[in-house]
Amino acid sequence: MQDRRFTDDEFDIMVDEYINGRFDMLTHIIDVTVKKYVYQECFNSRVLSGASEDVYQDLVLKFYMKTGTYFLFKDVEPGQVNRDPSGFYSWMFTVAKNHILSAIDIAKRETGLSDDIPILPNYNTDEFSSSLAMCAKLIVESSNKPHIPLTWLALVVLILSLDCSKIKANHLIIDNFFELTLFELYEKVVSLSAAIPWLHRVFTDSTQLHESLKIKNSDGILVGDTKYSSYFNNDTKKSPASQLSDWTYRMNRLIERRISNGASNR
Repeated sequence: MQDRRFTDDEFDIMVDEYINGRFDMLTHIIDVTVKKYVYQECFNSRVLSGASEDVYQDLVLKFYMKTGTYFLFKDVEPGQVNRDPSGFYSWMFTVAKNHILSAIDIAKRETGLSDDIPILPNYNTDEFSSSLAMCAKLIVESSNKPHIPLTWLALVVLILSLDCSKIKANHLIIDNFFELTLFELYEKVVSLSAAIPWLHRVFTDSTQLHESLKIKNSDGILVGDTKYSSYFNNDTKKSPASQLSDWTYRMNRLIERRISNGASNR
């Protein structure tokens, strides 16, 4: 866990203020501790994207109401106060994480959307052809960074074929595909997609993504011969699973914009 973003003195001031009905320092501690986390989680969530400020403000109110009952005065002798700043820091992240999960569940019920799967084309009788063409077109347009559409396609294949969550699919990719070359990853995805006709047709109808793997990079190496693992940034605090989510988010936003633009041009 990251180092605390507030000092012991700030924590003591917060406790004294809270006992006297003031939230000034608590507001500051919330802001420096969990605000960035909440905004990042909302940014990465399909159902909470654009709602970060609302989610955060609800969380602030929750801390106002719960800090006393559920931390400062919990499991202590009458008249005593829990003055453990590190414990408070951990508790804040527990509350924030549970708050995000609750907000996602509520948003799913209200919108019918899900964070468990990348955006997929609608493939009913009337819309199948246009949706398939759109998916293929987007993959082609993204082929200048083929590891991103390959990641999206791999997630779709795993989620649909194994009926698993996106979180599980992320871990499967890291555990099983991480050390493959992009050529090997491409062939793996094509092979697995055979059970999903609309997705398999994306590969048979368009060779652009595969052709992009045959381009040489700045080191004179075919892109397809580079390791999938080499595209993960080891210098960031983000885990590989989090980076996978970032790539999926970028593809989803690209698809959403293209769908929106297509609808507005009709």
